[in-house]
Amino acid sequence: MWSIFFSLLIYIPFSLWTGLDNLDAIRDGIFSPRNFLRLIICTVAAGAVLGSVMKLFRRGILAGSSWDLAVEKMRQKKGGFVIVYTENGLEYKGLLHYAGVAETARELIVRKPKLILRDKDWNVLDEIEMGAEILFTEKDIRRVLFYDEL
Repeated sequence: MWSIFFSLLIYIPFSLWTGLDNLDAIRDGIFSPRNFLRLIICTVAAGAVLGSVMKLFRRGILAGSSWDLAVEKMRQKKGGFVIVYTENGLEYKGLLHYAGVAETARELIVRKPKLILRDKDWNVLDEIEMGAEILFTEKDIRRVLFYDEL
């Protein structure tokens, strides 16, 4: 669908500019040097116009790894709280102490961690303190929720 839309966005101005008004004419004349140069110009112009329009509508949208963006936001705020869901189905919450980013392993160290026990209806049954700190490696983590306050 998007391919057809973007192709039409390029081929309509191209056909108006070159006079190639049907598919057979476009197929036969597209690779002549003058028409091919015009096609490249139309393609670059369409990309620039679409890129500019998308840039206007995408303000506030961040690009990159969601892990790196969340950790950087927590660093700017000088800490925060996390809820970590592990691969074995356990849930922990606590104060974020360390988080690896970029080339380093995606690990978390959580201070004052508490294991959250829930019933089948997802109601909290108990919170068990798990010591001073706990390390979660990338293989342990299924999902992480970052918070300013718990």
